[in-house]
Amino acid sequence: MTLDIHNIEIEFNRLKLQKQYTSDDLYALFIIGKISRDKTIISEVTELLQQFGTEAINQAFKTRNKLPQQDGDRNKILSSLISYAIKDAYFPVGEAYKLFDFIEIRLDDEEILKKLNKNLSVITQFNSITHIHIYEGFTNGIPAEIGEITSLTNLEIEGGYTRLPDTIGNLAGLEELEIDCEGLQEIPKSIIKLSALKELDIMVASKTEEPIKMPFNLSALKQLERLTFYKINVENLTKLQLPESLKKIGFYRLPKLRALPQSVAKLKNLERLEVYNCPLLETIPDEISELEQLTYIRLQAVPLIKQIKDTIIFAPSITSLTLDDTIEITTTQTYFKNTELSIRDTRMLSYVLTHAKYFSNLRRLSLGNFSDFDTVKVGLEHLTNLEEISASSLHNSDVLWKKLAACKHLKKLSFNYVDLEGIPNLSTLQNLKTVSIGRSNNFVLDTDHLPKDLEKLDLSFIKGIQAGENSINSASIKLEGLTLEDPKALYRKIITPYLFFYPKLEEDYTPEDLIPYLQKPEVLKTLYTSCPIGSFESIFKYCTQLERLSIDNKTEDKTELQSHPTTQLKILRLTNYKGSNLKEIVTNTPNLELLFINDYYSLDTFPEVDLPKLENLFLVSTSFEGLQNLKAAKLDRLHIFMCYEFTPEAYAAIQQFTSLKKLSFSGSDNITTIPKEITTLHLTEFLMEHDVDEFPDYIKSMTTLETLSLGANAFENLPLWIADLPNLTRLCINHCRFENPVSDYFKKLKLVELKYYTNKFSGYNMPYDNYRNLITPNYTKQVAEFSNNFNVYAKDS
Repeated sequence: MTLDIHNIEIEFNRLKLQKQYTSDDLYALFIIGKISRDKTIISEVTELLQQFGTEAINQAFKTRNKLPQQDGDRNKILSSLISYAIKDAYFPVGEAYKLFDFIEIRLDDEEILKKLNKNLSVITQFNSITHIHIYEGFTNGIPAEIGEITSLTNLEIEGGYTRLPDTIGNLAGLEELEIDCEGLQEIPKSIIKLSALKELDIMVASKTEEPIKMPFNLSALKQLERLTFYKINVENLTKLQLPESLKKIGFYRLPKLRALPQSVAKLKNLERLEVYNCPLLETIPDEISELEQLTYIRLQAVPLIKQIKDTIIFAPSITSLTLDDTIEITTTQTYFKNTELSIRDTRMLSYVLTHAKYFSNLRRLSLGNFSDFDTVKVGLEHLTNLEEISASSLHNSDVLWKKLAACKHLKKLSFNYVDLEGIPNLSTLQNLKTVSIGRSNNFVLDTDHLPKDLEKLDLSFIKGIQAGENSINSASIKLEGLTLEDPKALYRKIITPYLFFYPKLEEDYTPEDLIPYLQKPEVLKTLYTSCPIGSFESIFKYCTQLERLSIDNKTEDKTELQSHPTTQLKILRLTNYKGSNLKEIVTNTPNLELLFINDYYSLDTFPEVDLPKLENLFLVSTSFEGLQNLKAAKLDRLHIFMCYEFTPEAYAAIQQFTSLKKLSFSGSDNITTIPKEITTLHLTEFLMEHDVDEFPDYIKSMTTLETLSLGANAFENLPLWIADLPNLTRLCINHCRFENPVSDYFKKLKLVELKYYTNKFSGYNMPYDNYRNLITPNYTKQVAEFSNNFNVYAKDS
């Protein structure tokens, strides 16, 4: 049953025009009648139900229970629905409940439980519900009828229930089962039939000395990934058979447990093993060291375990552990084969550093998310074969880095959120090629502490950079979010073909051209910056090999770029440019392949210029009235957004770009139609994002279209010819409204993607029935953004 309960008048007008009524239609009318407070609607619903409905549905409709007009209390809604179901054995409680945007039923209300205890068969009408949480309240135990809610994916049972029904095994789609029952005597054997089960949590605080009865062979649960035992009265789990699919297993507060299941050591997919408060547990299997996916071990409140072998702690993928302080990590004098370790625990790190000779194969080390370095007495200098170090969210970790220069093979160093003021002198590390330091507020980099030649230097949101005596020669330099006290001194040291320069600018920042200070300006090929234009006004003059330029003029600087012939420039992005010499600039850059102009209002018409290699043109928030002056024989993609001065005549003149394949047009006050002239183009993508008075059917002649957007327009009926576009695979209906549901004729249109953003506020959405025929089941994906989306704001590599 599909029904938009937030627009019941529209839904009612649709339904009452039906000539025949299905069972779903009748129950939709029922819900409308119970939500509405309009006497006319209620009267008409009553007549329709009497004419077409069963005696039972009419008896249910006569009950006084109303439903809320807006989102209401879930218990009151459920109680009313149960009242209807008591009168009508076919009333779809579950489907109706979901209409109110609920997916979970919580059976904790006294009135609801009272009704259900007297009418247990109503539970079978809960189908369509996926989550149920049962609390204390069923007088004769958990009803067997629970096993008939086959839509369930999640079931939680909580209370003093001593037995569970075998019918639980009928829930073939159940993915999560949580049992928290004090006094439970037995886990039904039928749970081994739950083939879709992914998580099983058994929590039983037994009141008796008798051990709980349970199936010991769980190997049939082939999808099970998480298994938890909590407070259960069990001594011997050694013969418990477990499925290889398990990723996490936990044993918590098991007072009599003496040994873990032998099968744990065979769980080749196990990632986490947790044991807590098992006072009689004496050992864990040595074979755990062979589990290649195991990343975390927890052994706490296990007083009889005194030692654990390092081969277990450093199983191939272990990254973190939690151990009792009384447990000693014993060395087996094993030379570990690990080439990579990701450590999230100071105790593990301390052991590695003090037994460094056993980790001679270690090449890559990742550290993160800990701050207690009191137990760490030596640094990383003993891991002399390290090639890569990545550290994040570390505090008080200075002890690690003091002698880092001893790691002669180091190639890559990355810090993020590491609380340091500086790093030691690394200038002697000739193999070090990548240095990345970010989000370290107190960090100041001395450039003389770096090697002479780098491949990548990335400094983001640190305190600052101190220019030393040596040059910074790197294939790529990124400086973002840091304050530069003397940018000229820094530029004198920079030699790079790629510069990403987004520093913090003080409010009183006065731009001064930095390009003349660049050590080798002829080397620069790419510059991205948010500095004022005045900081780079001579870039075309000095940077003779420049291929990509992107300037986001964050200030209101009105400096003009000095125009010089720059025939090698391929990509130009200008945001908030105030200069009127745009024609001179693009005339001197005749080989542009991409041009992006954002927030430009100095010219009304696009310059008269020939750009024979231009393939991509993006105009965002400009004052251009048209593009008639532009010659661009190879133009493939044109994006026009919020250019409110663009004229209808200019829109029609887009046909001049005969190579155009992708057109995106939106945000023009003057445009209310789609010009017929553009149908002469062989477009594969037409993103029409503006309102039109009418959607013209001559668009059907554009048979090359693969992607089409209908803008934010309202349709009485979606034009049938759209379904006849032979190559259409992607359709956008964002913000559209269809007065009538899309015709069955559209089932012939096999879309790969339907772009329609579903708002979390359901009243903003079209009823699914209105567009369901645009979706081919198990084929069409409903997406918020097309997978082939071209982000015009993304930086080019």
